[in-house]
Amino acid sequence: SLTRDNIMLTVNSVPKLELEDQIPLGLRVGSDGNYEISLISAKGFESIEKVYLQDHLLDKTHNLSSGSYSFYTEAGDITNRFVINCSTLGIDDNTIKDQDVYVFAYNQRLTIINETNLRGKTKVLNIFGQEVYSFKLYGNSNQSYTLNVPTGIYIVYTVLENGKAVTTKVLIK
Repeated sequence: SLTRDNIMLTVNSVPKLELEDQIPLGLRVGSDGNYEISLISAKGFESIEKVYLQDHLLDKTHNLSSGSYSFYTEAGDITNRFVINCSTLGIDDNTIKDQDVYVFAYNQRLTIINETNLRGKTKVLNIFGQEVYSFKLYGNSNQSYTLNVPTGIYIVYTVLENGKAVTTKVLIK
């Protein structure tokens, strides 16, 4: 839609979020400079526990639920830099309330957010239970890996040094 002054408007809506869903975030930037992305309200999304923003250009993942994300960009259309991932509450085979590890997949990129900064091990299994990748967690707050696997649903099994285990289902495209 356009206003009377030919300013483009958009209306964005998202159906019920599933853990496999990623929401690409496109921006049109008028001039070079520093910008900020923040979560103002999650009205209608009461099942959302945490909202993460992935910055593919800088290879960073930020928890928008705990604060805004600042970045520099040049003027123009930004279409593939940012993706939003949500962690939902509820009884689900993917969700553990108060979990220490969150896992997201976007395209062939797997991101592991380790909020406790504990060391551990992560295994990626296909639907037949075969291990296709394994990684060590080095105590960083987040780590990302490129997976060269066919499109499909995978199980990510993470065990931290404190003995806590988290299993997450992800869709790799």
